[in-house]
Amino acid sequence: MLHRDLRKLAIKGEEYLDTSVKNKKLQTLPWYALHDIAVKKGIEEKEVNGKEKNTIIDKILSYGILSDEEIEQYVNDYIYGDRVTFTLWTFQSSLKDSDYGIVNSLENVEEEYLSVSGYRKLKILSVKEYEDRTEVLYVYSKEYTYVNEDGQNASVWEQHRGCLWIGKASTYLACISKHEKMTAFMTKYIADLFKNPVTQIKPPKSAIDKCTNSKAISRIVLQGKGGEKTIVSRAGGITPDQEEEISRIRSERIDTSGSFISAITENIDATIKYNVRNGSIGIYKHLPASVLFEWSENSIKIILEEIEKLKGKPAEEIFKEVGQEIKWTGASGIEITQLNWYLTQIIASLDRDEYEFQIPVDKLSVLDNSKWFIKFPRIYCKTCDSYETPYCTECGTELKMGRGIIKECECGASLKIKCADGHDTCEIVNWYVPRSILVSMINKNI
Repeated sequence: MLHRDLRKLAIKGEEYLDTSVKNKKLQTLPWYALHDIAVKKGIEEKEVNGKEKNTIIDKILSYGILSDEEIEQYVNDYIYGDRVTFTLWTFQSSLKDSDYGIVNSLENVEEEYLSVSGYRKLKILSVKEYEDRTEVLYVYSKEYTYVNEDGQNASVWEQHRGCLWIGKASTYLACISKHEKMTAFMTKYIADLFKNPVTQIKPPKSAIDKCTNSKAISRIVLQGKGGEKTIVSRAGGITPDQEEEISRIRSERIDTSGSFISAITENIDATIKYNVRNGSIGIYKHLPASVLFEWSENSIKIILEEIEKLKGKPAEEIFKEVGQEIKWTGASGIEITQLNWYLTQIIASLDRDEYEFQIPVDKLSVLDNSKWFIKFPRIYCKTCDSYETPYCTECGTELKMGRGIIKECECGASLKIKCADGHDTCEIVNWYVPRSILVSMINKNI
């Protein structure tokens, strides 16, 4: 007969958790999960309704209704914690089949020391293939500092879990993590692995609204172009009067951040915080991994769909949706309007092999500003139906070009142009190439 104080029982070579260990593991679960477990296992609701976590845990353990395996499964289900941030990234170029092979080789890879202060012991737990994505689960340790009983600085390391999804049909990288520094580290880790830089996707406000399935707005930050800011908040949800105030000032300002009381599922509500400028969505609720992953999968689809819908809309509308301002340093008011139109066309052309558009007359003048564009005159022969080298109609000498103009012939004749085949049906068509300063501003805006 085994001693009743023996903490761990060895039966058929298996090791069983003692009561204190079970208690500690169950303490990591949220109250509503413990409540659901108790009711599901046959404990009457009146015994757990309104009771504290410790009381519910004692009931569960005293009834002996949970196996060690079930406890471990529940802990793993809720391992992501009560504050998780979701971010979405895109690769600079499409992924190749070999890239997914590289990811698959990461399973069980360990990095003892990381380049991020206060973090260490990265381990890739698993790499799983799904029809639409590759899933990478990983753990890492974070250092927490405190002052001990002797008044000395001390620290403790705690393990956390994160998840990466790498899209197949769409080349996205989704990150579910508790800590911003590890999000930055892991996205760079994958980008360096593929030698393929990533850029964070800023979800449009329309996508955030659809992802969050808001029941009530509890906080909203509206910011003007001059830096002026209005914050409207109320813990239980804003009032009709506050909604009226928001509607009044929203047209002139950008909705940059806020929080909702949202329905994650039919039975689970959570606080969701968004920051349009940072491109992040934070979920403040201890959710099971299955619910968190289902929400994330749906959100990715919504965000990509809403971004696609924005293409073709005026750039001003697009940037307001994503909480950003378009910046053209040194441009006049007229130039800003015209550059915004060109930016609209550039955004519409993204992810397309070819994209053609007609330039309205009122958008042409900015092209002749040498600050933004370099002008190259080209000769188009209507008879040949192609661009040709220009020759002097009078003497047949090849004409020279410089500083954006075709120079008159040295023979002294007035400027008349023919092609190499002698056709005089030629016209000057200017080509424009954006200067590096404009390309840099376009890239920063996008």
